[in-house]
Order: sequence, then C-alpha cells, then structure tokens
Amino acid sequence: MNADLNTLLAHGPLWIGLLVFAKQLAVPLPVFPLLMVGGAAALGGQVGALPLFAAATVGSVLADTLWFVIGRHWGYRALRVLCKLSLSPDSCVRQTEVTLSRWGAASLIAGKFLPGFATVAAPVAGALGMGSMRFLAANTLGAAAYAGAGLGLGALFGNQIDQAIALLAEHGLTVLKVFAILVVLFVAWRLIQRQRFIRRIGMARVTAAEVYRRLNEEGGLLVADVRTAAGRQADPRRIPGAIIMDPAQVEETLKDLPRDRDIVLYCNCPNDASAAKVAKLLIDRGFKQVRPLAGGLDGWGAAGFAFEQF
Repeated sequence: MNADLNTLLAHGPLWIGLLVFAKQLAVPLPVFPLLMVGGAAALGGQVGALPLFAAATVGSVLADTLWFVIGRHWGYRALRVLCKLSLSPDSCVRQTEVTLSRWGAASLIAGKFLPGFATVAAPVAGALGMGSMRFLAANTLGAAAYAGAGLGLGALFGNQIDQAIALLAEHGLTVLKVFAILVVLFVAWRLIQRQRFIRRIGMARVTAAEVYRRLNEEGGLLVADVRTAAGRQADPRRIPGAIIMDPAQVEETLKDLPRDRDIVLYCNCPNDASAAKVAKLLIDRGFKQVRPLAGGLDGWGAAGFAFEQF
C-alpha cells in the first residue's frame, strides 16, 4: 500500500462509515470499490476488518433508518426529492413498490446490491407502512451482507488490488485521485441514464384544472389511476370517477378501453413516470388522445380539488 493510502486508512473505519452513510443518503458515491480496498488493507494488517465492517454497516443502517422515517411521515413527496438527488430513473419507485409488495422485508437484504432499489427501498418501505422492527432487522442484515461482500472480495483479491494501487502510484495517480475520477464517471453515467429516461417519457401533460373542467362541464373524459396495488393501499385517495389500471396488467385492460374518448392517466411518482410510460404504451397501441396528469395525485390536491377514497 502506498503512503497516501496508509494515511487514509489511519482513519479507515470513520471514512468508510461516513462514505456509506452519504451514499445511502443519495450522494452518488461508488463505495463498493472502497470496501474492496479496505478488505485488501485488512488482509495486509493495515486496518482492522471488524471496525471497517461495523462502520460500513452502521453508516448504512443510520441513513436508511432516516429515509424510512421520512417515508413514513411524508410518503411519496419524499420520493420525488430522493429520485432527483440519487439520479436514479424515476421508474425505480414503481419497481421497488412491486418488489417490496411481493417479497416483503426479505427483499431489503438482496436489494442492497441493486443500485436503484437500494436507493429508494427505505422510504418506500416507510410509505407502504412496513413495521419498524421488520424493516430494521432486514435492513441491518442487508447492510451487513453488502459490507461483508465488499470487504470479502477485497480480501480475496488483495494481491491484485495491491498491485493495481502500486501501478497507479508509479504513474502519479493516488488513491484519492482515482476515487475522484470514479465519482465523476459514475455521476456522469447516472446523469446520462436519467436524461435518457426523461426523454423516453417526455410528452405533453394535462393540468388538473383542465381535467376538472372537462369532467364537470364536458364529460366524455376517462381518468385512470395507474399506481400499483401497493401504492393505492399506501395512499387510498383517488380522483373522483377514476378507474384502476394496474401498470403490470395494462395489456389485459386494453380491450375494455374506449378508443373514442380522451384518456388521462395519473400516478403519484416523480415526473409522473408511471403515467407517462403507460401513456406511451397506449399510444403505441393506437390510442390517440392519451396524456398524463401533470403532478399526478398531489397535483390534483394542490389545485384544491376533492378526492374519493378506495
């Protein structure tokens, strides 16, 4: 290990804990490679493996618990902020809902290794009403598995990691410089991924005021709720008269949709992602007048219009 790395490892557990905490708070940091470096350093005796493992686990659990509490109290409003901070595609919320609904707390363990899921799982679990102790137990196991995997792989490939660090040092690149380069590349990749997603779902939205006017003055407008079953259970509000169109079963409902009526779709997710994706699917199937509701369910409420309850 070079001198810069040895200096860094003098406070290794503290740095690892802080970086994992920041990552789980949605700061885009590639911490898994650092865990591997820590595992290699532990193998060589430069730092203790147990303090690294404990710091990484505790940092992850603390950040996730904070997001869980935020999700429990602020629900899907917190997810809009989180998806923007994390640079994750907004569809990750719906995918996480489905996974948590199907597998429950157990999905939090394996989900630590899935970037999109790991970012939003904690607040989604809070918004869906998962029990606090169930969440804490499963999330702690997942955090421990993630930390153990990173450190274990680092120990397994310790010689190769040492050789790579020595090669970088010979070319004037310190570990901190390499980490900074990795962060920049990682953020750039996530930004490109997010922008591609936003372009795919880009289309004109209809305002809540226009929907309200057409429902009450003109008629002929069909409004559909495209949230998942878990999303509807977590937030039982709906726009009056709206039908249910589960995004996982859209193909099955196409035959019952009228082609001579304008259709408005709404969800309660960042950037109206689910509504926009289903709208694109309907347009591809030949439906001409389909638009997402701008702001979704919260946009309807913010405009001062009333809800029904499921």
